[in-house]
Formats: sequence, C-alpha cells, structure tokens
Amino acid sequence: MTTEVHSACLFDAQYGDVKVFLEEKEDSLVVEIETLRLKILSVNTDQYKRSLVDLYGDRTVNQCVGTGATLSAELVSAKIRRWNTRWSEKNPFSGYVVVKKDTEEFVGQIILKPVKDRSAPGTFITGTAEIGFLSCEKHWGNKYGQEFTHAMVHHFLPKLIDLGYEVKGHPITSIMATARIDNIASNCVLKKLLNHTGTKERYGAPREWYEHKFI
Repeated sequence: MTTEVHSACLFDAQYGDVKVFLEEKEDSLVVEIETLRLKILSVNTDQYKRSLVDLYGDRTVNQCVGTGATLSAELVSAKIRRWNTRWSEKNPFSGYVVVKKDTEEFVGQIILKPVKDRSAPGTFITGTAEIGFLSCEKHWGNKYGQEFTHAMVHHFLPKLIDLGYEVKGHPITSIMATARIDNIASNCVLKKLLNHTGTKERYGAPREWYEHKFI
C-alpha cells in the first residue's frame, strides 16, 4: 500500500502545506513527510546513527529533556534497533529523523510511542500516543520544532487514523506530550499546537502536560 496525501488545515497559512508519503513494503513501513522546509523520515536504516549519537550525547540539548541525562552510543544503537524492529512490523509508533528539505542536513529527531499507564504496571493508556522531540542546538531559533510538530500532530496522526492504524491494539483517539517547566522552547512549541492540561511530576521533575484529542 502506498499513500500520498496533500493535506491542509488551520495552521498551514503559517507552516505551509504538508505532504505525507506512507508505503507498506513487504518487510517494512516507510514514511516520508514533507513540510515547507523539512522532511520527516522513518528511521529504518543506520544512515543517521552518527547524527543521533551526537544528538543524544549533547549535554546542552539534553539538559532540559527527560531526566536531563545524555545517552551513550550503545544506548542510542539499541534505540535504533528497536525502531528498526517496529518499522519491520509496520508499526508507525517508532523513531523518525528530521532533515532540511533542500540540503538533507540533520535537524533532529522525533519519537511517537504508546503511553504507559503508571497506575497499572504493564498497561498502556487506551488510544493515546505520545510525541517527543529533540533538535540540534545549531538549529534552535528557526521554529523548526513548530513546523515538524505541526506536521506530525495535525497531518500525520490524522492520516494514520484514516488508514486504520492503531496504538497498542486500539484506535488512535489522542496525542499527548510533556515538557519540563524549565524547557522554555518545547513549552512554546507545544502550547501553540496542543491544549495544556496541567502540571505534574514525571521523570523526577515537574512537567507541563499537553494533549490534542482527535475523537
């Protein structure tokens, strides 16, 4: 199955049109999303391994993300292997890279994943996916985060819903994200594109929580 979608929504006057290419090959799912300035690509090879290792090892980039810790090359390689497995299973809740459309220069990384239900170990919140992202410091200030988050939340997720993809065996009903209180840039991105739902602790620090409901 190959799907190409040219979609438009309320935010496109600011961020430009978005094109979604999704192809189910025999052994993998391949995704490419084009925005005005960027491409978002499924990570199903080691092509971007060096860039991802550098990104997750950068203390400045990671100091306000998650626990604030960097990751070793070995842990990043393990992440890539998990993403590759999910793509081979045709599972879109996996890892993506972001590159500049004109030069293919690496910009950052996006993860889509199910959301664990902390009140019931081993279970997940029904129908909810989570988005997380990191950008290289050299690209901060260009509003790339708004551009690629907009594409994922308001174009790619709705297309997954239209095509019948599920998150942990349930129809996709919402997307959520969190950001540490001291992560000003991520909060600016998320408050523009999702609804703020409150503040509570996660990963050992207070975080702002955001959600967008599709149904």
